[in-house]
Amino acid sequence: MRSVISCALLVAFLASCGNSAAPATVDVNGNWLLTVTSLRGNSGSEQTDCSSSASTALTLVQSGSDLSGQYVGGQLNCPRASGDTTKIHITTGQIQNGVVSGNQVSFNLSGVNLIFSGSAATDTMAGTIGGHVEDLNLNGSWSAHITQ
Repeated sequence: MRSVISCALLVAFLASCGNSAAPATVDVNGNWLLTVTSLRGNSGSEQTDCSSSASTALTLVQSGSDLSGQYVGGQLNCPRASGDTTKIHITTGQIQNGVVSGNQVSFNLSGVNLIFSGSAATDTMAGTIGGHVEDLNLNGSWSAHITQ
């Protein structure tokens, strides 16, 4: 009888251990289309709403929690009070400093001082952008979907 109770307690303990496991990391390998959905820049008292001339194509390669790959994009245009426009060129380059943890993802694009962070699901991602280009502090949001 004692061994039956011991076995039952051991089974219950092992079953409860499975509940504390870390969440599975989402798989973001593949081709994605990223869209900057909003981006606001400020420099001192000046504020500007930036717009995107095209979506950015991402080819993401995930190895465990490391994220790398390439991008091909367009341009972000930030009109200024002076009548000039600050243009942020997102042409081609490498995905840098990419990390995937659970359903959280973060990365930046080489040559562009913007950090993308957010959450990912099977075929969508969305999150926030932050960074600094020229004299503009930039904050906004982005979304992406897989293109297969």
